[in-house]
Amino acid sequence: MELNRHHYVREKTDLNELIILTIESGIWALSMSYVCTSCADTFYTNLQWIKLITVSRQTFAFSRDGALPFSKLLYRINHTTGTPVACVIFCAFIAMLFGLLTFAGPAAAGAVFTMGVVCIFITFSIPIAARHLGGREFVPGPFTLGKLVCKLKTYYFLKN
Repeated sequence: MELNRHHYVREKTDLNELIILTIESGIWALSMSYVCTSCADTFYTNLQWIKLITVSRQTFAFSRDGALPFSKLLYRINHTTGTPVACVIFCAFIAMLFGLLTFAGPAAAGAVFTMGVVCIFITFSIPIAARHLGGREFVPGPFTLGKLVCKLKTYYFLKN
């Protein structure tokens, strides 16, 4: 059997093209995964900044009303930036303390973060209980459902 030199070169060229195409597609896949990961990381980081801004503004509002310990220290506006820098630093410090829980193990972090869910339900129930147990007559505001409220409350209570 005679070796066809052109046939051998053609097969080798196809193999080289396949190797180059595989390397190029691998580089493309790696670069796309890097871009997607970077975008996701940027999105997650931006969400964290938004959370910090929201929490610091809530802290500022509570300290303005005197509802927090150290309210006099937290209720200060930076004259240069016009923002509550003390509240932002305080909230970032508290967030770092919660971040230290990850070193205590998943059980400790899970307990604290699960407690947050329970606390949200408690905070939602406090105004409702205060309305019914407060001892004063409830005066509805400009938007009210009138007598339909009792029927809706019963429906949603039985539904859930």
